[in-house]
Amino acid sequence: MQTANGKLIVTDRQELDAAKEQIVTLDRRSQKIENQLIAWEQQKSEVMQTVNYIKSLNTQHALLERKIQQITTDFNRQKTYNQLLSIATVVSLCVGGLWIGNSLSDRSNSLPASVQKSTFDRPNKSLKTK
Repeated sequence: MQTANGKLIVTDRQELDAAKEQIVTLDRRSQKIENQLIAWEQQKSEVMQTVNYIKSLNTQHALLERKIQQITTDFNRQKTYNQLLSIATVVSLCVGGLWIGNSLSDRSNSLPASVQKSTFDRPNKSLKTK
């Protein structure tokens, strides 16, 4: 039996035993709840560690993506530079060839007519077969 202020008043032995059994049952339930709370806290801790690990992986992934982008950009710049260098080399060789050709042409025109004819118009006799 309970009074208005919440204190338990026991009237007989049976009620006392029932109250003790109720206390033991409540104590067991309380212990189970505490154990479950401890297990949940451990799981929460493990979940938080996993979340933090995933966040760090996401950060690393983003950094790697930026690095790959930078490497790709640098590679494309180098490729373009190499292509331009190849084109410039070809152009300079062509211009150089034209300059040499013009230079030789100018030289041949400046030689006496007898030398021009004998040097440049004479067939190569060593190539003739008998």
